[in-house]
Amino acid sequence: MSAIAQALAGAPAAVLVEGEAGMGKSRLVRELLTATSPQRSGRVLVGTCPPFRQPFTLGPVVEALTSTVDRVDGLGLSPLAGALRPLFPEWMAGLPPPPEPLTEPAAARHRLFRALAEVLDRLGLRVLVLEDVHWADEATLEFLLFLTARRGPKPSLVLTYRPEDVPADSSLRWLASRLPEGMARLLVQLAPLDVVETGRLVSSMLDDEPVSGAFAAFLREHTEGLPLAIEESVRLLCDRADLVTQDGEWLRRALEDIAVPPSVRDAVLERVDRLSASAQEVLRAAAVLGDPVEEAILLAVCDLPESQRSQAVVEALDSRLLQEDAVGRLSFRHALACRAVYESIPSRQRRGEHLRAGQVLEGLSRPPAVQLQRHFREAGAVDEWCRYAEHAADLAMSSGDPRTVAGILHELLTHVDLPAATMVRLIGKIPLLMVWVDQALLRGLVEVLRRVRDDPALTSTERGLIGWQLGRMLLHTGEFAAAYLVLEQAIPDLAERPLEDLHATIMLSWLSTTHSSAGDYRRWLDRAATIVADPSTPAPNRLAVHADRATILLVLGDDAGWASAAVFPTEGGTADELSQIARGNANLAEAAMQWGRYDEARYRITLASRLARTHGYQRLQDQCQSINLRLDWFTGAWDGLADRATALAGLDDEPTIQVDSLLITSLLQTAAGDWADAEQTFRSAVELGRGGGVLIDPSLTPAVGLARLHLLAGRIEDALEWTEGPLRLVTEKKIWLYATDLAPVRVQALLLAGRMNEATALVTTYARNLGDRHAPAGQAALLLCRAILAEGSGEATRAAELYGQAADTWQALPRPYDALLARKRQGGCLLTTAHRDDGVHLLAQVKQDLADLGAHGDAERTQRVLSEHDRQRGRPRRGPRGYGDDLSPRESEVVRLLATGRTNREIANALGLSIRTVDAHVNSAMRKRKVNSRTALAMATAVSGFVPLKPAHGNTRP
Repeated sequence: MSAIAQALAGAPAAVLVEGEAGMGKSRLVRELLTATSPQRSGRVLVGTCPPFRQPFTLGPVVEALTSTVDRVDGLGLSPLAGALRPLFPEWMAGLPPPPEPLTEPAAARHRLFRALAEVLDRLGLRVLVLEDVHWADEATLEFLLFLTARRGPKPSLVLTYRPEDVPADSSLRWLASRLPEGMARLLVQLAPLDVVETGRLVSSMLDDEPVSGAFAAFLREHTEGLPLAIEESVRLLCDRADLVTQDGEWLRRALEDIAVPPSVRDAVLERVDRLSASAQEVLRAAAVLGDPVEEAILLAVCDLPESQRSQAVVEALDSRLLQEDAVGRLSFRHALACRAVYESIPSRQRRGEHLRAGQVLEGLSRPPAVQLQRHFREAGAVDEWCRYAEHAADLAMSSGDPRTVAGILHELLTHVDLPAATMVRLIGKIPLLMVWVDQALLRGLVEVLRRVRDDPALTSTERGLIGWQLGRMLLHTGEFAAAYLVLEQAIPDLAERPLEDLHATIMLSWLSTTHSSAGDYRRWLDRAATIVADPSTPAPNRLAVHADRATILLVLGDDAGWASAAVFPTEGGTADELSQIARGNANLAEAAMQWGRYDEARYRITLASRLARTHGYQRLQDQCQSINLRLDWFTGAWDGLADRATALAGLDDEPTIQVDSLLITSLLQTAAGDWADAEQTFRSAVELGRGGGVLIDPSLTPAVGLARLHLLAGRIEDALEWTEGPLRLVTEKKIWLYATDLAPVRVQALLLAGRMNEATALVTTYARNLGDRHAPAGQAALLLCRAILAEGSGEATRAAELYGQAADTWQALPRPYDALLARKRQGGCLLTTAHRDDGVHLLAQVKQDLADLGAHGDAERTQRVLSEHDRQRGRPRRGPRGYGDDLSPRESEVVRLLATGRTNREIANALGLSIRTVDAHVNSAMRKRKVNSRTALAMATAVSGFVPLKPAHGNTRP
């Protein structure tokens, strides 16, 4: 108490009181507020988070305000406060008119937070106390984060919670660990009482008279030091007269058959049994209601004659099981006592009590949707449960709480046999794009839909609707082949539902490239285009088919996709339009990355990330991070890449993203020379991704990475085995853009196995299918394949030239790591020709550039090539020749780009170097030219008539 009071007396603080149920958190807070009287220096608001399965959005904050504030018309609120009308009908007369509605949940939530904060500011709030925040809805926790992060005066927070009940992804963990500068933090952890502390507690309940050590130890043993259990047990012993005094101290009777109940439940229920039947009925009604309610509501739920009601409430309060708060609402003193009484009610009687509770609350001027859906659910009143669950979900969505939406609707859909049309409507409201839904929950929905689809009483349209939603769920659970079959069967039954027909057709367009015969995708794409041409088709649906059609065409290597992508919008009006624009640009970024158009990919993924972040599309945010992860790998932005990959690997509900994170981790391990770890990580990625793709099996790329690792280790047959399946998939599906990484590894393995004819045939087939399309990554890979063939045929000079061209093409993307590996191959070829010195200088530069990039394993292997070359020539390795006051070839390249106005970062990206290396080259060039600025360096170079030196390998860069 002293530590908390000191924290609250200073700057704004967040006081976190944690402990298991019954540990005394609430008691500590009450004693604190009574003892320190912080009200004297500012207002204190106190709220409690009730233990609902689906908590009411912002309910604890609403409770804290309405329990102490009757009117707000004297606060001078701005028009912004009109957004509070749906939450505070009691204040309607004092609130401004409602503002214009916002279509975006995230924007509506932010406006609501600002309005709430304004009310708190006007009230002069100093301390906000929220109890049991492990049960808080996500919107309440986000509002607390909003309060702590905003500028200006902040209230102090006192939050109590059970750490074991805090969800792993709860925002409470962020609040507990990442407070802004200037806000203090105090963590109070309440632990069980030991024997001495148990004796002190019992003594304080018995007029401070001593308690025997044996009795204190007995209580500690049977209650595990839980203060609530100790307190309830002592009260029971007092009620039963099982405590006696002897020689000036309290102890239990010597009879061995008199024992303290081993749990709070037994203690509470025995106390309840000692009350009259009418008082027990009041307690049962309070347990069913769960949260604090007015006495009139509690008595309306009770099945008691009017003449017994008042005395029954008095008796329940006298038992100290029930308590009355400052505004006269009644509830159990302890959650454990409430649960014990609730679980003791026979199930049939409990259903009746829930039905009465629902009917009473339904008659209020402002029926609480969340409580009503809970009561009608427990009562088995399906129609009412369905109505209020959907209403509660809509309220949660309008307040920006998609997690609550998913939970409410999933519970309803998996426990009630709903009409097909109702089921389709409710499933459509689950915000799969905004929040990760647990795979177990999705599989539960799949089973329900499968069962309903087999009902012979369904009409054909209902069967089609169920099939469409079943295909959608299967798509999200990764059962892609099953999704394809279900959707194909549903299409004929959706003739009278054009929008659902369109959605199913779009999904089939995606799935057909991998889970049907080659060419089916065009049938579904053309059909979708025909449906969307209907002027009555809503704009979001037109956007969806536009994006999907362009993406599928691009993934399949069709240049027509670029014309469609060029006119895809970047902004929209409604929430549904924006979600499709964000999703479409993310998919187009993925396709552009596959072509090797990295600038295009970066532009589109940046746009999609911004929209996803702004509008709260959590799933899409994670997908954008995954795309950015791979894009940064390709373009050489490796700083912090390993940590980001590790973080994304924790998304257990999205295996495709986990495969991407494992892939990047294994590629980094390979580049670093950690081959054993890389092999294990590659295998994990292959296993996780196998058979799980929509357009392409996610295991393809890690399988190719594993094959390359086998090549490096000299395991040729293993490399051939791991490239066999991916090559068959690429060939059958005619998705040759996915051969960018596959083809060079396969060609190399075939050559090393002595299968020259197969290697040549593969390169010919690759070139024919790649054609002249502008796919820079594919063209670079084709050059690399041709270089490998030339080297395998003993044409070292030709191979060096082709490797140089491949490196130039890789670098232009930019894809610096692959460019450096091609340069390394080029240098190795040059060592076997008359241009040995050029090869030595090139390899020395490549070694340094690989080390700068972070590919230390490749840098060490390059050094071994140089050392072996020197050993064969019988001379020690002395490094590349010095250039004195002349610029080296690499310095020349850097200065040439500097003179065009490029920054050091842009030069680094263009040449595949680290910024640190570019800085060193610029400083060296300035020293040699005797100037002290970049501008002077560019001018001195121009005045001296400097012409960039031709690179030692004989290829000029474009």
